[in-house]
Amino acid sequence: MDGQGYATALGLSTAVGLRPFVILAVSAMLMHFGVIHPSHAFAWMGATGVTDVFIALAVVELLADKIPVVDHVLHTSHLAIAPIAAALVAGAALPNGTPDGSAYTVMGLGALNALGVRTASSSVRVASTGLTFGVANPVLSFIEDICTALLALAAFLVPIVAIAAGVLCLVAAVLFVRSGRGLWGRALRKKSAVHARGSTGSP
Repeated sequence: MDGQGYATALGLSTAVGLRPFVILAVSAMLMHFGVIHPSHAFAWMGATGVTDVFIALAVVELLADKIPVVDHVLHTSHLAIAPIAAALVAGAALPNGTPDGSAYTVMGLGALNALGVRTASSSVRVASTGLTFGVANPVLSFIEDICTALLALAAFLVPIVAIAAGVLCLVAAVLFVRSGRGLWGRALRKKSAVHARGSTGSP
């Protein structure tokens, strides 16, 4: 298989990180109507019943993400769902043939990519909730909808753009986690110091 096929499969995983069920639904529909021809191992995704289920889940995903508080529950569940969905979408995007070692590698990288994008997106949503009490969350959700569509399109036309976006999100997620741990550690140390001064009666 040429590199373009692998790049497209990996690029789609970036979009999955934002909207797992939406991209699953789109992939299923493309397979159902014969636009994408996956290997036998992933052909089940294009079955009528499976496609209908993915479409229903995509609608729920789009609506639930516009509701503050509910969106956090959704994002938390996506931390587990997105990597699995990305592996499936990446595998299905590869042309006909029995999945081999390279295909499984792309699926694994796609899962990691989607997890990084999801972590970065969830971090932004948490910050938005803290700063705006959730008021800005629906706006961010609409922006993510647009980004998902653009990334999915880029995965087919210029996959390197979608892949680069995923890498940037992964780097941002790692930096956020590291800084978050640092802030959490400082907060705990400050709390311990205050408690210690209170116990000793120091002013």
